[in-house]
Amino acid sequence: MGPWIETEANPMEAETRVTINGVEKSRFRTGDMIFSAVDFIVEISRYITMQPGDVLWLGTDGVGAMADGDVIDIEIDGVGKLSNPSSVKFCRSWPRERQTSFHPPREFPDH
Repeated sequence: MGPWIETEANPMEAETRVTINGVEKSRFRTGDMIFSAVDFIVEISRYITMQPGDVLWLGTDGVGAMADGDVIDIEIDGVGKLSNPSSVKFCRSWPRERQTSFHPPREFPDH
């Protein structure tokens, strides 16, 4: 996450782009998501009390298969771009049913 937190972006008007190795896989307006950011905050607030500094992550509907070393970029208008490489070594220890889509590992190995 980072390199900064944007507090002035309009979560209903931003456009999100998802690319793998520079190839666009998904593009959508945040206001067109099935559950808007506002709806998500309202719903989660039914179960937990949000505190200043809390961060909520919203996902996408999937972008297809990824291979070891692929670079996934998520770019949101007015917020910035986040780039992450995929790694097969993290996936190998996951249960088989979780290997069909990308999920971050619960613990990262020491580097």
